[in-house]
This record gives sequence, C-alpha cells and structure tokens, in this order.
Amino acid sequence: FNGDCEALPEADIAALRAIYLGLVAEVDAHLGRILDWLEETGQAERTVIVFTSDHGEMLGDGRMWGKHSVFDPAFRIPLIVVDPRREKAAGRRVAAPTESVDVASTVLEVLGREAPKAWDGTSLPPWLDDAVAEGEMPEGWRQAQLMEIDFAEPHRETRFQRAWGTDARGCGAAILREGRWKLVVFSGGLPPMLFDLEADPGETRNLAQDPAAAGELARLAAALAARRAREGGRGRAHLAVGV
Repeated sequence: FNGDCEALPEADIAALRAIYLGLVAEVDAHLGRILDWLEETGQAERTVIVFTSDHGEMLGDGRMWGKHSVFDPAFRIPLIVVDPRREKAAGRRVAAPTESVDVASTVLEVLGREAPKAWDGTSLPPWLDDAVAEGEMPEGWRQAQLMEIDFAEPHRETRFQRAWGTDARGCGAAILREGRWKLVVFSGGLPPMLFDLEADPGETRNLAQDPAAAGELARLAAALAARRAREGGRGRAHLAVGV
C-alpha cells in the first residue's frame, strides 16, 4: 500500500475533500426532508430509523483515495439507531465493537421478530433498552471486530492483482480489530500487517516483523483463525429447511 496515485498538490486535496463533504451535506439535507415528512404526517413516533453506510473513504489519508484499503478510514462508518419507544437510550453513544452484520438482527428484534440462527451478527437492543450501563458491554459480547475486503473484480484484472502477482482468489484480506491492536492477513501470501492503534493511530508502522510484538501477532492470528472457523459458513450447516 504505497498510495493510489502520485502526490497531489495540497490545493487539489483540499478541493476533493470539500467536494466529498459537500456530498455529505447533501445526504444530511435529504435525510432532514425525510425526518420532517415523518413528523408532518404523524409517523415519527412509530418509525424506527437506522442510519449507516456501506464503507468509509480514505480522502487522501496515506496518499490513498476511495474505499479500496485495509486502513481505518475506509472501514469506520456511522451507525445511528432511533427507536421512539425507547426514550431512555436517546443520545447514548456506544463504544463497544459492533459490525454491519448486526444491523439486520437489530431491525428484526425491534420489530418483535427473531433472527434466523444461521445469520451472522448480534442484535443491539441491550443498549437500546438501556439494559447495559454506560461504558459496559453485555455478557459474552464480542471483544473484536472482523472486517473483510476483496481487491479483485469479476471481469478485469485490478491494479492490486498486478502489483501483488496474484489471481482473484488471492486478492483479499481479513482484518481483526481488537482494542488497541489491529491485524491484517492477506489471502495471497503477502506478509501480514500489525498496528498498535494506541501508539500509532495513523497506521504508519507495521509491527508484524517486530520481535517485541511477536506475542500480540500470534495471539491475534489465533483469534482471527478461530473467528473465521466459527463463522465461515458453519451456520448454514445448522440450518434446517422444512416443508
């Protein structure tokens, strides 16, 4: 990862970021229109709102642009859940590790339905119900977030495949983010990446080859392998289809 393009002048970087923030402002304006309409039509008090995104953007961080990255700006996304029946939780901020796969289970639970056992993800209403104290997590809640990315395209060779000398199957990465530590493992045999986010929030120093970090590397690699083994399609094997 040495950047998507040549270094741009600071004025160009500022302009590109301003354009992106303008698009964010446009989304905000249209979201406001929807919320106003719900209020005007008397539906706000019976409408659950979930606001999230599919990915972040690098916006020039580390000389990278877009979403094709293993670094935090491409993965950190908003997640706002508003349930008018749960006023006690209004304005609460949750710092516990959550994942996009939690959203579907959460929506079903707030609607009074149960998510299929084969689904990944865990429902978030423990926080919406104010059943968990501020800063705490429910018993058994995940300690780390699993993220994945595929740098290949179905109909053409990507720049990542060319640079790494791999086919589409070898052009992915799995990421485990646990507190201050973040591990990146590539499917094509590239060396792993390990970041101490507390000491290096910009993810500029790869500690995977640092002997002092060998213990954390081994621990996180084992945790990632266990997570992938537990969730790598095994739930579908436990799904029964009746007639």
